[in-house]
Amino acid sequence: VTDDEAPVVACPGFVSFGSSRGGTGDEVATVTFAAASATDNADSSVGVVYVTYGATATVDASIQVSGATASGTFAVGTTTVTATATDKAGFSSQCKFTVGVTDDESPSVSCPGPQRASTSDDGIGDETTAVTFKPSIYASDNADTDVAITFTTAG
Repeated sequence: VTDDEAPVVACPGFVSFGSSRGGTGDEVATVTFAAASATDNADSSVGVVYVTYGATATVDASIQVSGATASGTFAVGTTTVTATATDKAGFSSQCKFTVGVTDDESPSVSCPGPQRASTSDDGIGDETTAVTFKPSIYASDNADTDVAITFTTAG
């Protein structure tokens, strides 16, 4: 019997995950999903190899397979995963699916305690003065390096 057919490989659909679930509080998440499956007309078992192409190359989304599930660490953004099955005769086929990780964690803000300033502090004597907050106000986020801080005053 001659094997002249490529294996058939099936991928999961779009996989969506929030960075706060299964993540480490930063811009990545460990995502678990259904593993790709492969069948062949001549081979009883066909392995599947995964290759990832992400929006950011900072995280290697090496995928681990355990039975019918697979998992990997993915960066916030969209990553395309290609699953390739190759049979013993050297025939191969591929399927692709997308893993999307969203930043679903709010930024944190560090504010100083109550601040006092007088209009005479600037030496001009009018009804305004500059206020320097001590300690400084800063914000941080798990996925964004540039977090905007907006000030509003209560009259």
